[in-house]
Amino acid sequence: MKLTKTALRELSAKYRAVLMKCALMNMMIFAGALMPHTANAGIMTVDKNTQLNQNTSVTDLNIEFASNGCDAKNCTLDGQKHTLSSSDGKNSLTITTTSETGYGGQLNDITLKASEIVGNTTNATGVELTGDVIFDAVTVSDIDLYGISGGSLTLTGTMKGGSLRGDQSFTVTGTLDNVKLRGELDNGSGLFKFHGIAKDTTFLNYDSFNLSDIKSEGRTEIHADTVSGNYYSSKSSANSNQINAGETLVLKSTDGTGNGTWNVANTLYLAGNIYGDLNGNGQNLYLENDASILEGGLKNIKIRILKDFSWNGNIKITSGSSGVRLFLGENHTDAKLITFNMTADVENVSEVIADNVTVEGHGKTIITPKLTVGEKAYFNDVTIKSGNDLSVSTEETHNFKNSTLHAGNRLDIEGDLINLTGNSTLTAQKIQAKNISVNGTLGVNGELFVDGFTGTGGNSLLVFGDDAKLNTRYSAYSDRIVRFSDINIQAGKTLEQTEEGIHYSINGSMALTSETEIKMNRLSNLYVNGSFDFSKGSLSIGKNNIELGENAVMKGNAVVSAETENVSTVVLNKNAKWIGSLSSVNNNDNVTLEINADDFTLDNDLKIAKNTLHALNIQKNLTLAGGAVVDMNAVTARMPGIDVSIDGNGTLRANMFIDANSYSFKDIAIEAREKNLDIGTIADFTNNAISAPGAITFHNAATFHGASFLSAQSIKAKAVALDGTLTVSGVLHADKITGGTLNIVLPETAVTSPIVTADAENVTLTLDLKNVKGKEAQKYRLTNTKDGYTVSGDYGKYAFSADGDFADYRADKDAFSFANAWKNSDGTLWVMRISGGAQAAIDDLRAAGIFVSPVEENASKILEMANNNPFADALTALLDSGNPALQKQALREVVPTDAAASAFKSAKNTANAVMNAVSGRLGGSSSVSGRSGGDLTVGESSVWVQGMLNHAKMTGGFKADTAGFAAGVETNLTDEIKAGFGYAYASTDIKTDRSKTDANTHTGFVYGEYAPDALYVNAMLSFGRSDYDDKAKLSGMKNSYKADTYSARVATGYALGVLTPEAALRFTAVRQKAYTDALGARVSAKSLNTATMVAGAKAAKTFTAGKYAITPEAKLALTYDLARPNEDRTVTLPDGSSYVAAGEKLNRLGFKIGAKAAVRLTNAVEVSLSYDGAFKEHYQDHTGLMNVKVEF
Repeated sequence: MKLTKTALRELSAKYRAVLMKCALMNMMIFAGALMPHTANAGIMTVDKNTQLNQNTSVTDLNIEFASNGCDAKNCTLDGQKHTLSSSDGKNSLTITTTSETGYGGQLNDITLKASEIVGNTTNATGVELTGDVIFDAVTVSDIDLYGISGGSLTLTGTMKGGSLRGDQSFTVTGTLDNVKLRGELDNGSGLFKFHGIAKDTTFLNYDSFNLSDIKSEGRTEIHADTVSGNYYSSKSSANSNQINAGETLVLKSTDGTGNGTWNVANTLYLAGNIYGDLNGNGQNLYLENDASILEGGLKNIKIRILKDFSWNGNIKITSGSSGVRLFLGENHTDAKLITFNMTADVENVSEVIADNVTVEGHGKTIITPKLTVGEKAYFNDVTIKSGNDLSVSTEETHNFKNSTLHAGNRLDIEGDLINLTGNSTLTAQKIQAKNISVNGTLGVNGELFVDGFTGTGGNSLLVFGDDAKLNTRYSAYSDRIVRFSDINIQAGKTLEQTEEGIHYSINGSMALTSETEIKMNRLSNLYVNGSFDFSKGSLSIGKNNIELGENAVMKGNAVVSAETENVSTVVLNKNAKWIGSLSSVNNNDNVTLEINADDFTLDNDLKIAKNTLHALNIQKNLTLAGGAVVDMNAVTARMPGIDVSIDGNGTLRANMFIDANSYSFKDIAIEAREKNLDIGTIADFTNNAISAPGAITFHNAATFHGASFLSAQSIKAKAVALDGTLTVSGVLHADKITGGTLNIVLPETAVTSPIVTADAENVTLTLDLKNVKGKEAQKYRLTNTKDGYTVSGDYGKYAFSADGDFADYRADKDAFSFANAWKNSDGTLWVMRISGGAQAAIDDLRAAGIFVSPVEENASKILEMANNNPFADALTALLDSGNPALQKQALREVVPTDAAASAFKSAKNTANAVMNAVSGRLGGSSSVSGRSGGDLTVGESSVWVQGMLNHAKMTGGFKADTAGFAAGVETNLTDEIKAGFGYAYASTDIKTDRSKTDANTHTGFVYGEYAPDALYVNAMLSFGRSDYDDKAKLSGMKNSYKADTYSARVATGYALGVLTPEAALRFTAVRQKAYTDALGARVSAKSLNTATMVAGAKAAKTFTAGKYAITPEAKLALTYDLARPNEDRTVTLPDGSSYVAAGEKLNRLGFKIGAKAAVRLTNAVEVSLSYDGAFKEHYQDHTGLMNVKVEF
């Protein structure tokens, strides 16, 4: 019992002394019974079981367990939860054991407090610990302890040296520095193991440490270079090598400066935390808690995650790790599908194995050289990256969405198929894959080796980087074909292959969406079995073959870039179609075009350039449609001995036709590719045009059906059979000609040797005389003999003579017919053109395909009526020149109404320009500063002048340039009304295809405005007279005529400050007077009236700059012609006949834009510049005005 001072003070004075004596006597009796005996001060000798009933402090305490009591295991110091301290914990405390029997003594439920606790014990005589023992000291050194089951040791400081044994349920808490952990023999193994529990314990300075010696609880820190054994948790019922939630294992090196390494010998389950290095020895590490922390270097270990898991950065595998394999999910078919969420990068793993897992990357990165993907694995929004090589392998299908596979050197994607959806990317110097399925966009950066691409979802796109290249896989089992199906391509400037013998196959549809050149220049083939559209880019071919399968379609332009001849083949199977062009950059005849179908149509969608095709191999029947042109060096039947048929409306260019049993041509044009054309086999022609600059040679029999044409300098043939008409331009030598009609095209000048040399049989001879144009007779030797020929044809414009005498041809025209002259000839005839002038020129022009209008034809009749007219003679000479350009121009100049029609439009333009000039004086304001209605100064007057420039243009019609001025005087009659009048002059230069016209126009006008407030109304009237002087371009024919112009304009608007909306009605009437032109044609008078509605707005605001006031203005309006004139003119010829020349009407709807800048220099003077533009379909005019106004 302990009495406090407070209690003593409360006792009465008379009992205090008695009580103190009793208390001292009782304490002495109690101490003698319960405290150990002491040999001297500070030494507590425990030689029997002793209890501590209160907290006790002893100076320089030394606890000595005496051998006489301990030998009998009868020396326990029982603290009963009290504290025994040395000098209140300020001095050291020593524990000494002296027993020699192997039992040193026992501490139970006690706290020893000292600055230092020092042991003087041995392993054999260590101190047993029972109950809860606390060593409250900075250091506990060189003491041997043995923890009994159910007991615990708590170290507030560090236990250094000594040893510690522990039974199964004994717990130690604190820091152990190089403490030897000992215990009883373990299962007869001969090894002593510490079986106690280490709770929140740190083990320091161990060269090696065996985790199996302890059971951990809370935080266990081990300072040892090498750690072995299994981690046993006090919370685990079995020895499972499991770190539970709330438990932490810290592994540091012996000196504490780095990490220690745990050599994991069995499967490790981690729900808690590990800091340090692990050497897995091929063992499994199961991550069971996404809140776990694993931080350190790992080697040769398998990390397995078998449930939904969030990788949030708590798992930090440091650099230098190796052999770390991350298993996501299980590869059993019945395994649960898990989700692996990444909110941090996965780094320093040697391999990632994914089975039955969805990896949600959230934009994070897995850094690994190898990814093995198993069943039901799916990656979304994740980057798989390696600084060097990256291998992605599986026997199943890869599934990636919005993901990136990135390797610093080489990326290998093994397995049959990789599915890429969304926006995904493959990046590496070299990329190898087998089959890639794309649903979305796939970016490719690097050289890609792949078997094929398949697009799904209907809008799949391959995006190749600027340096990307496309090849097939390295595999020896690959057929070297890159297959594309339903996918589009986008690339940089070029997309090329670097390996030889790489082939491309396109199924479904594929399109090139960028201006990219696809280079196939290394012995490669392109197979198109669906559709391929590369029209936005181009295809470069070098030593390659292209084959379009049945019904395939290809669009785009291809260029053969090989330097040697005949190195490429283009094969077109049944119903295949190529829309684009095929050409050669070196003019080397590189390509053979092979038609692999019995019946095939080749149309003009495929444009084959000259010097591209070497040969055309035809199966049987070929149709050239749509004007298709096939240009080649030779034509060779694909199967010799089979008859070849080519028809259509295209053109076939070649030097020779060989290697077929026979050829049949129908409706196509056949041209020599260079100078000469050789046809080596029997040929049958129907409606063909055959031509060569030099010679055409038929080496076998030729038959001509329908209407065919031969044109060459020299034509040589064997037997020629005619079943229709054959027109020949050039010299023909044939062994024999039988049947039909032979039409000879005569040249412009005489021919003295036979044009046709042949034995003839039942041949009808006709002539084509379009080249015979001069008035002088020309001598022609038509045939080598008259035998076998009959002549036919109507040649009314020509006369024929057997001797060249045409003296009486006007008296007896029948005597000079082709038939009569032929009877008296030996095959030689003189031919003279006897009709000329306008009609002959018109016929020639139309025959040449040049359009001649009915108006031009009607107008030309006046040339036969104009006698002694130099202009008529000049025009007739132009028509007789035989030059189509001069003839066409002569017909233009015969028509008198062309200039008059343009004159109407230019007159209206001039009237509108004057209106624009006057309207600038109106609009509810009188100066650049603007004013409201009622602000006019009564009696104030001004003089103004404006310079005008106008340019008008009608597409296919005329151009007119006008320069002039307008001037006027105005006065303010009241503060709301002003009026004015003026004069304008304009000089116009009109140019048409026919002539040049100068016009001078004088215009007078009056105007007025009423502006009582913001609303204003104004109007103007004008009258103008125009004089026109017209001169034709070639004949120099001059004509003069006049026109009067009446115009009126009424407008109203409302000033809303800066913005003023306005509407106007404009009327223009042009009265063109009748006149007779220089050839005698009378052009009728014509009234042309136009009424136009104008609606728009203008915006203006005044700014002050020093003493100047500046007002910019902009306006916009729509115009619509409520009424427009009929511009048809009636022309009467001298013989009384007449014709109507139709005019051209413009679109009713148009728009106007305008801008103006006005500056007031003084109170009385202002200047301005303005622009007005009027626009309609096929027509525009632009007006510029400069105005000066002076008030007085």
